[in-house]
This record gives sequence, C-alpha cells and structure tokens, in this order.
Amino acid sequence: MNALLESAQSLKSSSANLGAMQLSELSRKLEVFGNDAEIAQASLLLDQFETEFERARDALGEEFSRLQASQTDDWSLMQAKRVFAVKL
Repeated sequence: MNALLESAQSLKSSSANLGAMQLSELSRKLEVFGNDAEIAQASLLLDQFETEFERARDALGEEFSRLQASQTDDWSLMQAKRVFAVKL
C-alpha cells in the first residue's frame, strides 16, 4: 500500500506541474484510496489512469517535438528537455 500512496503523491504533483490536471486528479483519488487502504477502489481507476497517462504523455511529446522543430533554445525548450530526459 505504501508504494501506491507514494507513487500517487508524486504523480499528483508532477502531473499538475506539467498541466495534466485530469491525471493529477486521478492521482489524488488513488492517493485517497491508498490512505484508506481501499485497493479494490484503486484498481477500478487503473484503466482510466492508464488512458489519461497515455494522453498526457502524447500531448507532452507533441509539445516537445514542436519546440524542437522551432529550433529555439529558449526557456521552454530547456524545460522540455529536462522533462523528457526520462523517456515517457
């Protein structure tokens, strides 16, 4: 249960920082279920969570590609490079 709780907390903040608010909200719900030790409830969200994660990953990938294509080394591109240092 600790792994679920820790992962949900981390994903909640990280996804909100990236603007993936639906993913952040699902992470918040998983965090609540983790706090309440409700594994069955948490498992019901996993398909929705996976779908939203893939949507956020795709949107971030498109933005990264757009920034790379602009050949601008501005602050946004530097931030995108940091985000995508780990393959999503």
